[in-house]
Amino acid sequence: MTRGISRKGFDFDLTEAKYNEGKLAKVLSYGLIELKTEYKGLETGNFFLEYESHGKPSGIATTDSQYWIIELPRRCYVVIEAERLRKLGRIAFKENRKLGGDFNTSRGVTIPLTWLVYGHKAETQNE
Repeated sequence: MTRGISRKGFDFDLTEAKYNEGKLAKVLSYGLIELKTEYKGLETGNFFLEYESHGKPSGIATTDSQYWIIELPRRCYVVIEAERLRKLGRIAFKENRKLGGDFNTSRGVTIPLTWLVYGHKAETQNE
């Protein structure tokens, strides 16, 4: 929390901030989260979302987690609902952003990090 001279409406902002902090605390303590580290995310601007490994469903296709946390270099974390990440994965698949990882033993899609923050126009369209 910051200190100093408060502006008009600060009490409303503080109430909203505390509410939002509570929402994040609930997500982090929920238990059903999955953490994925994307070592080259800041370099490539993408997140690799795996859906198959060694010919079997894996990653986003098999997770029971409600939220995914994507860890980027420099201790930067993106928290996203798994269902929204699935939707972005389907959009990336349709846009042919497919590739393999781990010496082509895994299949997945690359999702631009900007999609995680700003979204994609197709998210609001019916699929």
